[in-house]
Amino acid sequence: MAQPDVAGPVAARQHPGDWRGWIEFCLHGVIAQAADTENRCEQLLALNQDYKQQLSTISGSLRLSAIVDRLFAVPVIRTAGLGSQFNITYPTAKADVEKLVRAGIVSEIGESQTKTYVCTDILDIVYG
Repeated sequence: MAQPDVAGPVAARQHPGDWRGWIEFCLHGVIAQAADTENRCEQLLALNQDYKQQLSTISGSLRLSAIVDRLFAVPVIRTAGLGSQFNITYPTAKADVEKLVRAGIVSEIGESQTKTYVCTDILDIVYG
């Protein structure tokens, strides 16, 4: 994104009461941020569709699709947490996470006793 031209706002400070330069400067910033947000939202929607299409051929795809939807709200999951969130047993949650790992949707974070996984694609789009 190009650097904003601050000459207008700086010049406006030299003439008290001339708010036009500041207002234009701020509105250009709002427009740029809105366009960036729209682009990121479109990327997230496309990623969600890609994931769901990828999972459509895997057994348990309906639940996996719901887990993927949850990733778009919170891009970090724990195997133990999925059991309570989706009313499934730990072995089923573990199998679901393994399917997501094999599909390249999530990857494990570090090596800890509590298995934690992250969807880096989502984080890259949101914070990219």
